Amino acid sequence: FFCERGAIVTVTDLREAAELESSLAALAEFDIELVLGRHRESDFKEADLIIRNPAVPADSEFLRIARQHGVPVDMEMGIFFDECDRDRIIGVTGTRGKSTTATFIHHLLGEHGVAAVLAGNIRRSAVALLGLLGPADTVVLELSSWQLESLEQHGVSPAVAVVTNVLPDHLNRYPDMESYAAAKTPIVRYQRPGDLAVLNRNNSRAADFADITTAEVVWFSDDNAVPGWEQARIAGDHNRANLAAAIAATARFGIPETTIARAVESFPGVPYRLQPVGE
Repeated sequence: FFCERGAIVTVTDLREAAELESSLAALAEFDIELVLGRHRESDFKEADLIIRNPAVPADSEFLRIARQHGVPVDMEMGIFFDECDRDRIIGVTGTRGKSTTATFIHHLLGEHGVAAVLAGNIRRSAVALLGLLGPADTVVLELSSWQLESLEQHGVSPAVAVVTNVLPDHLNRYPDMESYAAAKTPIVRYQRPGDLAVLNRNNSRAADFADITTAEVVWFSDDNAVPGWEQARIAGDHNRANLAAAIAATARFGIPETTIARAVESFPGVPYRLQPVGE
């Protein structure tokens, strides 16, 4: 993204080249300085901009060096939200279910004839899509708590936000559940009146997000009726909740119930989730 815009780019990673073989192959055509197996303090002092991978903690000593020298630190999602109108973005977060929910939103919009793209934590770069977006494309983003840190930095939230649930996880990165839940809140914190927040009424921490958004709140749970569920290719109460969240998130598109049922019945699910292995 930055090379194509004429920037001088350095990529630095504590891992060695052998561990990064596929990533390096994807960058082979670009003129990039690689600093692998180590970090150099000079790279963080002399850059114009640092883009950190979401897996790099915000309190990294090297990012601290950058900030001490006045070098701004951003993330991919911060760059994306700067370049893409937030009003066309549907953001999905949660401890569990965000991949299935985001993927079904994309699938459902496609069944309704809405041009849409899917990116984010689902292992698809958002900034890589910027040059490919059509003027009317809807953007569906799966957002991890780490990616949401950049939304907090920019003070921006998607126009439609979905929170599937907030459950104990990533407590090697966050000191406690309160901190982890707080890291999820930027997805709704900067919404505006007229926006939409889709929240799980059966998960107390997700339900608490209703208190910090000015958006219209729509509730979902695994008790929701889902058209076509009896013929669905995926199973489980948790998946019914995921589909219910997706249906609520797309309500403003006016999708007919028959189209929803067709999308539910044809949705293959996300690879490496529930799969029958025997009976």
